Amino acid sequence: MLAGDSDGVPWADFCFQEWRETHGFDPPWSKLEYVKLNLALKRLNSEDVARAAWKAFLDSDDQYSEGHAPGLFLATLAKWTVRAAKKKPQKRVGEDVYSERLKIMQAVYEDPQFTTELERRNEYKRRAVEVGHV
Repeated sequence: MLAGDSDGVPWADFCFQEWRETHGFDPPWSKLEYVKLNLALKRLNSEDVARAAWKAFLDSDDQYSEGHAPGLFLATLAKWTVRAAKKKPQKRVGEDVYSERLKIMQAVYEDPQFTTELERRNEYKRRAVEVGHV
């Protein structure tokens, strides 16, 4: 979508607003910076990818990209598209293990057979070992 996002916000306005939110003041850009931003958008040929890359660029705190100049964004476009792609939500390693452990713990605490904390801990450990989580 080269004319704007689903909310109708044009690419250049999006970049301007995101930059202002990051730095707390309006960017000191001239027409040249807007040309570079539009060239970056044309190279990526996807506004969603461009927006994600721009956000990754603004999230960067390395000294080299300080000030977040559109020319630097354009010059290092591949770097920011890769970083944006890596930020996609992924399932954390071990998430299923922790989810299973939580279920075990809830079952133990709901079981009236175990009245003391020591009994609950021992039963939790026994069940966790039984399913291979410890």
